[in-house]
Amino acid sequence: MAVTTLAAPHSVSPTDPRRMIAVAGFAILVSELIFLGGAFLQGFFITDHAGHGIANDFVNVWAAGRLVLDGHPAAAYD
Repeated sequence: MAVTTLAAPHSVSPTDPRRMIAVAGFAILVSELIFLGGAFLQGFFITDHAGHGIANDFVNVWAAGRLVLDGHPAAAYD
C-alpha cells in the first residue's frame, strides 16, 4: 500500500508582483467607475441632462482634422 503525502498549499506573498498588479488594476478600475459615475450625475459626461452631446477637446480636434481632409484647412480658424 502506497502512502501519499499532501504538499503544503502554495501561499502567495503579499509582495508577489502578480498580486500587486491585480490590486493596482482593481484600484484603477474602481476609481474610474467612481469618476465616471460622478461625472454622469453632475451632467458632465458624453451627453448633458437634455441629451445633447458635450463638445470637449476631442470634438474640436476631430472637426479641424475633418476640415483639413475636406480641403478647407483655413476654416478651422473661423
